[in-house]
Amino acid sequence: KPFEARERVYGILHTVYAQQMLIPWLALKGLGVHLGIMNFERGVGDHHIANSMFSAVYPNLPHEVFLSTIAGMHWVYEPRILQAWGRSAVEAAVLGLAASGSNRVEVMRRCYPETAHSPHAFAEAHEVARRLTSSDDFTQAVGERAAETARYYDLPHAKERFMAMLDAHADANGTVPAGSIEEISAIGD
Repeated sequence: KPFEARERVYGILHTVYAQQMLIPWLALKGLGVHLGIMNFERGVGDHHIANSMFSAVYPNLPHEVFLSTIAGMHWVYEPRILQAWGRSAVEAAVLGLAASGSNRVEVMRRCYPETAHSPHAFAEAHEVARRLTSSDDFTQAVGERAAETARYYDLPHAKERFMAMLDAHADANGTVPAGSIEEISAIGD
């Protein structure tokens, strides 16, 4: 959705456990925002805590519905406390959404360097949330930059990186399994 048409709703991406929702909840507490938790599995983890902490608890959603739901949000939060790639964060970036969250998520470090922080840094998380909530210009700029940076993950760029790695491997060892370069280079054509 165009930035101006997005609702003042903030979603926490895929989370199951209480320790992943506590920091974003505390970071947004007191900012007067409507906070929803996405793809929360009822009956798994601490679902009774989620029901009392959030304005909306979205169950596991089909992928298209999940994307449609977050596309209408003002910005989202990536709560992972452990190392992760960040599929949901890259989906948010491709949609041009701003995001705040864990610097342990590779996509957050790459697409959202100005809003990524330690998942346990409450004060920093709160300041980033305050800024995203209060400055539309900042929020829109973060989302636009993320959308541009997310191209790193598209098929042509991924294929190019993989082919370069294969070429480097062949140069270092002198051989590449027969036909592998031709087969791989045909992917996506």
